[in-house]
Amino acid sequence: MIVSYRHDFVFASNPKAASTSIETALVAFQERADLDAIECPGYYTARHMPAVEIRERIGPSQWDRMFTFGVVRHPCDWLVSQLTYNYRRLGLPVPHGRRLTDRDVRHVHAILTDRRGQPASASGSQWAFLCSEARAPVVSAVVTLESLDEGWSGLLDRVDAAIPPLERLNRTGHPDWTDWLDSSARRAVEALWEDDFDLYRQAGTSKMVDGRSA
Repeated sequence: MIVSYRHDFVFASNPKAASTSIETALVAFQERADLDAIECPGYYTARHMPAVEIRERIGPSQWDRMFTFGVVRHPCDWLVSQLTYNYRRLGLPVPHGRRLTDRDVRHVHAILTDRRGQPASASGSQWAFLCSEARAPVVSAVVTLESLDEGWSGLLDRVDAAIPPLERLNRTGHPDWTDWLDSSARRAVEALWEDDFDLYRQAGTSKMVDGRSA
């Protein structure tokens, strides 16, 4: 995450959604590296404090005066990135030689539930990093990962600073989800991460300001 009081903005870092790329582009504006170093084992890792917790730590009134934003990724694309990352981290073979099924999806869900369970979400969920427990966004703007490259300059029009170009870093190598997931796997992702699909659709179809479509 990045907190800049001088330039009145906060980037809330949703894991596996270009967070490394954005943090690298904005690192010169970081004024709360102390928060960036905090982690909560079994909930979130360093650099990935949820927006609701950032808001509480810097103060709701300060938060409300700032431009705050985050990125959400298509849940199926997010799932295959999570699978590839976590399997490699745990020393498990990544099943590249076949299509993924609902059994694979539920295995990833079990891994995330064990290691990334959240007070408002049993497993790692994107919405829990950007929304309140009621699923309402607490950041000023949510953008999709797919629109990030073209919308980078427009997203930061409200930031009074010279923002460098966005370079896409730390990409997880894996097959495209449209080819890798079979129909049962897609249905499982839709069932397990329904609220992430809702957030993704909202971000892709409307401008979101203070949790309201405008």
